[in-house]
Amino acid sequence: MTVGGRSSWRIFVLEDDGMIAMCISNSLDELGHVVVGPARTIEDALVVIENETIDMALLDVNLGNGSTSYPIAEVLSRRGVPFAFLTGYGEAGLNGKFRDRPVLSKPLDERSFVETLRKLAPLAANND
Repeated sequence: MTVGGRSSWRIFVLEDDGMIAMCISNSLDELGHVVVGPARTIEDALVVIENETIDMALLDVNLGNGSTSYPIAEVLSRRGVPFAFLTGYGEAGLNGKFRDRPVLSKPLDERSFVETLRKLAPLAANND
């Protein structure tokens, strides 16, 4: 499936729940994209984003044990890498600094998932 004029994007996934990460990865794979990661922790995510080329990212907000993906969002923002948040809390669960970012509500539905990728694609294309 072509999104934003390209048939394949390198999409980083940060998700602490292994089953959800697998579902997201499978969906991206079925759409023809390259899954980078997935990572489950901030530490793992930092290693991935330092060593891999990524076009866009999907970040679970709450990573367990009081940890959030905001430090990764900060790094990606500085680098100009577009991203969306994944959360079961909706937009109300976001840090005010990131309220302008797309939010995918859990459980994910395919239509919203694809639409979010389409929103991120033009921003990723600007980084080429």
